[in-house]
Amino acid sequence: MNDQSSLTCNLGALTAPEQARRSYLARVLRDTIEDVTELPDGLAIRLGVGVGLTDALREFVEFERRCCPFLDIKIHPGLAASPATLELRGPEGVKQFLAERFPSVRDRRASR
Repeated sequence: MNDQSSLTCNLGALTAPEQARRSYLARVLRDTIEDVTELPDGLAIRLGVGVGLTDALREFVEFERRCCPFLDIKIHPGLAASPATLELRGPEGVKQFLAERFPSVRDRRASR
């Protein structure tokens, strides 16, 4: 049984400056997406390589863990000049939640 109420983002868990920073980081990361792979319980998002990208990714993940505690988030850093992968997993319905919340990820996945 899918309890959609458990898939609710609580941006109120972040202060206004943190919400602004999270939005900025989401835009930075979105612009580096190279590939999106559907997982049985979520998505794997391969990001490009860039100066400061790993730090931006870690900071973004810390915000996401606070506002979306139902997500199981893992960062697989790339080696040297290879891209990092961000895994977002969760309970039933999480892929739909991610597609609605991050349309650029949905669009990237659909264009493959």
